[in-house]
Amino acid sequence: MFSAHRVALSIVVIGMPVFSQTAKFNSISPSAEELKAYADISNEMWAKMGKPSAPLYPTLSKMAGFSGPVEVLLEVDPSGKVTKANSLKSTAYHPSLAPTAISWSSTLKFPPTESTEPIARKFRIFVVFSKPERVEIRPSLDTQFN
Repeated sequence: MFSAHRVALSIVVIGMPVFSQTAKFNSISPSAEELKAYADISNEMWAKMGKPSAPLYPTLSKMAGFSGPVEVLLEVDPSGKVTKANSLKSTAYHPSLAPTAISWSSTLKFPPTESTEPIARKFRIFVVFSKPERVEIRPSLDTQFN
């Protein structure tokens, strides 16, 4: 199932909005069978990717105290380019964090496929926004990259 969300976040000072941010992102609810197609990113692959640094914590989300993990499902073409990135709808996070996680994940560059056949790959990654101002990238909620 596919759904598009619009998230609006405003900072209000003395009853007057001083800044507003709207972002559009995709949130999906794949079946358990579909989720099996997405692999965790190994430490070896993460090292080959150059261990990319985490995205910046979204300023408005940080000021509002929003935190939580965003699980991002990625589809990667044989050359290593991310062709699709969506947040998993069931992950417990504030919706204002998803656009940052998806945007950052879309810029990742994976090692090219070593197979002679051009095969697209599917991965999942967690972008964990935690207080105070900390963002971690994890292959799963229970483990960390070395």
